Amino acid sequence: MYYHHYTIRERIYYLLTVFAILSIFVLSIHTPSFSDIFEETSEDYRLKGFEEQQKGNLDQALTYYLKAVTLGDGSAKIYNDIGVTYEHLGIDQRAEEFYMKAIRTDPNYLPPYTNLAFLYQKHDQKDRAILFFRERYQLAQKDDPWRARVVQELLRLDPSFREEFLQTVLEEANAELARRRQEDLQLQMMRANNHYQRGLAFLQEKRHEEALNEFEQALILTPNNPKLVQGRERALYAKRIEMIRLRFEDAMDEMETGHLESAKSIFQDILTIIPRKPVAEPE
Repeated sequence: MYYHHYTIRERIYYLLTVFAILSIFVLSIHTPSFSDIFEETSEDYRLKGFEEQQKGNLDQALTYYLKAVTLGDGSAKIYNDIGVTYEHLGIDQRAEEFYMKAIRTDPNYLPPYTNLAFLYQKHDQKDRAILFFRERYQLAQKDDPWRARVVQELLRLDPSFREEFLQTVLEEANAELARRRQEDLQLQMMRANNHYQRGLAFLQEKRHEEALNEFEQALILTPNNPKLVQGRERALYAKRIEMIRLRFEDAMDEMETGHLESAKSIFQDILTIIPRKPVAEPE
């Protein structure tokens, strides 16, 4: 009797164990992980803190922010938000601590640099203010909307920065000018090449005057370009050969009609327009 009772209990225990294992397996597939719930909770508190901060409820905002940190939010952003909240509450020492913590957490997150600089400036710690304004300026991108404000503060606080900034502005202006000149040059070269290609096409069609005009337009854009000079010479050569052919036909017509003197005169003109040497084909 005892043995039979023990076996039933054992079977019940076994079934419950199997059920528990299966339940855990199913939950692990269909439910978010513990870390996901953890992160969502900390983010939720951070957002609540930001909302309260925007409303001016600083004590409540700070409570939410610190709760988010407790739950694992260790981002530079929340440390900076906590620093701002402490500063608005007039607890500047704690504000400084959290601004510094934000910078140590992520040196590329820029707001705490500016906040620290203004905090030190408020307490007449000029050198420290300059230090963090400079850090902010050096890390900023050119399209950073805060860059101009930081430059304004540094120009006012730091005489040595004025010369450095002027030099930087001149270098940037020269670089921009050089870039634009290069773009203009590339555009001119492109336009010149278009004229050159049209000139070659006109040469193929024996439209020598139009070809010559295209090569001349190309040379205006990029003077002394050997390829363009050669193209113009080919057009001139072809144009003269065509003129010689037409004048020769005129001379032959004059001879056939018995106007020998006129034909002789035309032949003499032909000698003046014969080109000295042919122009090589371009590569």
